[in-house]
This record gives sequence, structure tokens and C-alpha cells, in this order.
Amino acid sequence: CYDRARTACTDGLELVERELQGHLPQASLLHALLAGIFYEFDAIDQAVEHVERAMLGVNDGHADALIVAYVTQARLQRLRGDEDSATAILRMGQELGEQRGLPRVTLSLAAEECTGLVRAGRYEEAWVVAARFGFDALPAEGDPSGLRADKALRAATRYLMLQSPQPVIQHLDRAVQHCQRRGLQHRCVELLLIRALAHRHNADWARALSDLQKALTLGAQRQYLRVFLDEGRELGALLERLEAEKQHSPQTAPLLRRLRQALRGTDARESRTAALNEQLTRREISILKRLASDLSNKEIAEAVFVSEGTLKWHLHNVYGKLNVKNRAGALNRARALGLL
Repeated sequence: CYDRARTACTDGLELVERELQGHLPQASLLHALLAGIFYEFDAIDQAVEHVERAMLGVNDGHADALIVAYVTQARLQRLRGDEDSATAILRMGQELGEQRGLPRVTLSLAAEECTGLVRAGRYEEAWVVAARFGFDALPAEGDPSGLRADKALRAATRYLMLQSPQPVIQHLDRAVQHCQRRGLQHRCVELLLIRALAHRHNADWARALSDLQKALTLGAQRQYLRVFLDEGRELGALLERLEAEKQHSPQTAPLLRRLRQALRGTDARESRTAALNEQLTRREISILKRLASDLSNKEIAEAVFVSEGTLKWHLHNVYGKLNVKNRAGALNRARALGLL
């Protein structure tokens, strides 16, 4: 339950501050988890705040902290419409996973990259990523919880269904049953949505809408949002059909309305855009001023007491807020706005 997880992480941060004097690796893990939780709840400003704090020490921390922090950073960049920055962040995380000998980190971030590329319609690039990491084909029958099998089901199936949806559906049937037995509700929602899309590609609207309704029922119970919204336009078509045919239950009606509003670009999207275009933070302004001094990234990172990886995250944020692509553009824009 994400609500209980949020409470546990908040209590944990208080304990770390009180008993461990703010122990950085442990605090970074909890901030990373909170960033992921707030992102799922579509509380974007809070997700940004926690992921920035996580990056102060996450690169030397636990594998789970690395995965959640880098995935959440990338997803926040996608909300800005910057798929290239999202990909760059995920590749930095993959390199870090390789350097630290953490294959779960590398594979998880590669799967996230593959998913993002598919959603952006960049199917050939997604296949190249999947092929490189060994989840470019449906897994052999067996335990669906295996790492590569799980990534193939949650990433590669998104483009494999375009070629042949029926085998994808059969594999997802077993995976959904596995999640239901294990009580993995969030993963179950994600797999139900993928299976719904596969049914749609198979021209089976009845089963597609049935899976969507099951996912909405689970999501409404647990206040899930982004797992739906991140599917984007393709899910929007299914939601419209479900609403038009009045197949949704009263319990899921509020969630359905909220999702439809967000996907149409009304209040929910406007609030996210406002959060992402907030003013530069004091740390970001400090970094921006050092950019003007022609310091290298390594020198700037040392000056503001962060790692080079964390500095790159801050630079991505600065570039996004200033709507530029590089250091020169940031400096020109900042001077035009009177920030330097």
C-alpha cells in the first residue's frame, strides 16, 4: 500500500534525523522512495523535492534507491516533454550500475528506457535497447518473477504486441495470475493495462475493456494515478470506449473522470506543468552562476558539494526550466532574464 509506505518513509526520515544524525545513504534511500510514491500520486512538486534530496547521496547507496531515484528523475523529465534528457538520465544510471556491479540496477533502468522509447513511438530504438540487455523476446515458460522475464513482460511486450498480440496475451495471463497470488497490486495493474492494450491490438475490445475495468478497480482502491497516466494516448482511447459503453462501476467512476480530464489536458496537466516550471531553486541559481565562470562539471560539483551525477541532474532541471538544451543556451537565457 503506497499510503502506508509513505507514512513509513516519513517516520523513517524522522528516525534517521533523530538517531543517526541524518545518515546520508539511509536518508537518500527514504527520499528516493518518497519521490517514487509522490510521483505515483501525481504530487509532482513533492516528487521533485524528494528526488533532488535523494540525489545528494543515492549514488553510493542501495540498489533499490538507485533504481527508484533514476526512474523517477527520468519520468519527471518526460512530463516536461524531454525524452532525450530522460534517456540520458537512465543511461547514466545504467553506467553507474555497471560500475558498481549491480546488474539489477542496469537492467531495470534499461527496461525503463525501453518503455519510454516505445511510448514515444521510437520502436526501433526500443528494440535495440531490449536486444542489448536480453529482453527482446518473450521469456520461456517458467517463473515470471525472474529478472529478465519480468523486464521482457513489462517493457518488450509493449512493442512485441504490435507484431503479434496473441503470444503476448498468453504470457501476460500467467504473469497476472502470479501477481494476484503474490499480492503485487501495483505490478498487477501495470500488467493488466499492458494486456488491455494487447487485446485492443488483437481487435478484442470486450477483453480489453474488461482488463481496464479490473485495473481501475485496483487503482481506485489504492489511489494509483501515474501507472495509468503514463500510458498516454493509447490508454485514453480505451477510457473513452469504456465510458461511452458505460461499462465502468460506480466505485471506479471518480478515478475514470480524473484520468480522462488529465489525458484531455485539463486541470491535472496544468497543475503538473506549473509544478515543473517553478522558479529556479537557490541551489540551481548557485550552479547557474558557476556555469558563467567556465568551470568544468567536476569543479562545479566539488564547489557545491555534490557528485557529478547529481550535478547533471540539476543541470537537466535548469535546462528544462529555462527551456534550453545546453550550457550556452542556459547562460544566454539567464542573462536575458536578469538572473546573472
